[in-house]
Amino acid sequence: MTAALASILEWINGMVGSYAYAIIIFTILIRTVLAPLDIMQRRSTQKMNAIQPKLKELEKKYGKDKQKLQQKQMELYQKEKINPLGGCLPAIVQMVLLFMLFAVIRQLVGTPDNPGALVGQSFLWIKDISLPDAFWVTTKTGEINGYFILPALSGITQYLYMKLSMPPQTSSAQQQNPMGCSQETMNIFFPLFSLYITSTYASAFALYWVVSNIFQVVEFLIIKPKDTSLVQESVKEG
Repeated sequence: MTAALASILEWINGMVGSYAYAIIIFTILIRTVLAPLDIMQRRSTQKMNAIQPKLKELEKKYGKDKQKLQQKQMELYQKEKINPLGGCLPAIVQMVLLFMLFAVIRQLVGTPDNPGALVGQSFLWIKDISLPDAFWVTTKTGEINGYFILPALSGITQYLYMKLSMPPQTSSAQQQNPMGCSQETMNIFFPLFSLYITSTYASAFALYWVVSNIFQVVEFLIIKPKDTSLVQESVKEG
């Protein structure tokens, strides 16, 4: 799979003549392919939020019998056609893809003894996309490589997307869905992880991350009204 991603990126680069712009195009293509998975994740989260009153009623009724409570919760999930893990699976798939792309870019960066194709390629304010976009990093010629713009954008856009698409759960909701991912934890972890990795690794990777986040935010704002309507109808029918 990693080899396939590398081949696609190389093919796009051959057409546009720039790895930076090839990564932007590649990211848009990947996010378009993953769009159905994103939609599934959002709808699963919205459905879980929509049935919180029903889950709370079950907790009041069967709170003293944990086994019975879990049984009734699973029956409600089945009735409403909700997968408690539906909000986590898409995130796992995207993380796997992220690490594979990380491996591809690492190959293109190369080593000091054997530089890869990204070395020396520039993008707007960044002198070398094989190096981090940071003012404390200098190129071989002694120039400042960047101004920390991409890492900052990666953290901001990641946080924005998490807040838009995954509103925080109440403590009760977290207890009622022990098999699901904690939204509050994800809202904190992913932006910090994004900021860290994009400030310590190649700007090419940071470019992918930022474009990916922007794509998801725009996609969410466009599709959100339709998602909300479908979820409300589904829960009402259930």
